[in-house]
Amino acid sequence: NITDGQVIAPGAEFLKAWVMRNGGSRPWPEGTELVFVAGESFAKDNSGVQPQLVGAVQPNEQIDLWTRELKAPEIPGRYVAYYRLRDGKGNLFGHSIWLE
Repeated sequence: NITDGQVIAPGAEFLKAWVMRNGGSRPWPEGTELVFVAGESFAKDNSGVQPQLVGAVQPNEQIDLWTRELKAPEIPGRYVAYYRLRDGKGNLFGHSIWLE
């Protein structure tokens, strides 16, 4: 897993995981996805960063949430990507999470 501020070699492929908990009083919907919303996409190819299915998560349930395969930019520097959860109807919810 990649920690915040970790240096990644230019062009290196990697995965990122977060431990998340549904702190609300309702389950996350079955169609919940993790989606890229801003910053450096870290896309592995020209297709962009594809949504990652999360599925239903019950209140107070904790999950490990993994991205699809990502790729560091070829030019060294500091990059940040922001992600959000999205329900099956396209509505974003919860706080932004990021990869730095």
